[in-house]
Amino acid sequence: MNVIALLTRFRHHSPTGGYKRLLSELMELGVAFQEFGNDETRTDFPRNAWERQQASYKWLAEWRAFSQAKTADLVHIMYGEEYFRFSHWLFPRTPLVATFHQPASLLASELRTGRHGGRIAGLTHRLTQNRFKKLAAAIVTNPDQAKVLEEVMPANRIHVIPLGVDLPELTPLNAPRTGVITLGNWLRDWETYERVARLKPEIRFTLINRNLAPEWKTRFAALPNVSYLSDLSEAELQQELGQADIAFLPLKQLAGSNALLECLALGLPIALSDTSADAWRGSGAVELFAAGDADAASKVIDDLLEKSFGLREKAREIAEQFSWASIAKQTLEIYKSIV
Repeated sequence: MNVIALLTRFRHHSPTGGYKRLLSELMELGVAFQEFGNDETRTDFPRNAWERQQASYKWLAEWRAFSQAKTADLVHIMYGEEYFRFSHWLFPRTPLVATFHQPASLLASELRTGRHGGRIAGLTHRLTQNRFKKLAAAIVTNPDQAKVLEEVMPANRIHVIPLGVDLPELTPLNAPRTGVITLGNWLRDWETYERVARLKPEIRFTLINRNLAPEWKTRFAALPNVSYLSDLSEAELQQELGQADIAFLPLKQLAGSNALLECLALGLPIALSDTSADAWRGSGAVELFAAGDADAASKVIDDLLEKSFGLREKAREIAEQFSWASIAKQTLEIYKSIV
């Protein structure tokens, strides 16, 4: 099977992470890919006029992919919010699959305005508002997103497949423990994070973030119990996660979360904002607190710190349900059903 894949290799992903990892697993299953899209992990990106345009308007990659239309059995737009604009015109005889990653409210806004990719993307959206009905299949990472898409396309074409995760070796129990760790930037609730850090001065907090706004860097630098780390290698990131006691993820919204899965894979129980977190309710290794409630978050953190060692295996068991190999098999079944 020959598949055109439209995707971004984001700078905040590890060299083998993100949807690039899904491609690797699908290739092991016999799928051949031609990739189009931005590689933001390159130090020289963007290096020419075309790449500068595509950095702003990612859907331009659809037009580059069009040159390979005759050789493709299927087109998979792996970041639908950013790349899906004209494929239903460019590939009228080729089945289209699009994966959507944004939480339900942001996805709903994209369906209305098309402006997730900027103002020009919003203008193109006016020309192509019916494009979602042309999809042979849509993939979302949680049921909340599926409900939103049902407003614009048939429900039987919408499939819930979560993000995947690698499963590294667990850090030995006798390794030094470093307290509470937070990972990532998108849709993080930094106001709640700051209040919790002030409420719990006796706890060491470590924040790993490549894109933290300067204002928050300044504010967190004033907190003696908060350490900020940036631009870690994959090995350094795994070491930091593996040596933490628990993870703390204060979120404004949630769909798929690489950070959540990476923490679980390394045996970390998680204190998580209760947004669209139904998939984690009652899981044991993930305790929810009301979004924006710093007092409730502090209590959950205290509770998890007391029993963190006992939850390591439970956290890992949850992560094992989301191995990239499993996600690839589910994705391949969709491919086979429409080709």
